[in-house]
Amino acid sequence: MKHARVLLVALLLSPTACGSDLMAPAAPAPLTLGGEWRYRAPDLAGSVFGEPVACQYGFDMTLTVTGDAFGGTYESALLTCTLFGSSQLVDAGGGDIVAGSRSGASVQFDVDTDGIHNVGLLGPAGMSGSVTIELIVQRDAAIDTMTVSGAWNAHR
Repeated sequence: MKHARVLLVALLLSPTACGSDLMAPAAPAPLTLGGEWRYRAPDLAGSVFGEPVACQYGFDMTLTVTGDAFGGTYESALLTCTLFGSSQLVDAGGGDIVAGSRSGASVQFDVDTDGIHNVGLLGPAGMSGSVTIELIVQRDAAIDTMTVSGAWNAHR
């Protein structure tokens, strides 16, 4: 009888006796994309006219999902850049989130055009990834493309 109790206890404590999933913590469910988000890209860097540029970008967005595609709108967009020795603020207002797609946890989308392209991951705490912004800048009579890039995150 003593051996039967030891065997029963050993079987109950074995991860394979009841399935290993019972011993492992449950993985948090990924967030759904649809709904309201606060987007921030606080530390973007790049150059224009051969000079360094540092920018911050942010807005509020509302996303609508259809299958693996999504889109939506954004509002209260502000782009602040330090270039040519001074801070420049662009109040971009609002517009559309376009070309959004999701594959598993991977997401990508553009803000109005492909000139502001985001790639990233959707997880239990929100979304995050990298962004590249290309804008035309005029300085005196010269025109150049300003390209800045860096990390972004979005939370509810």
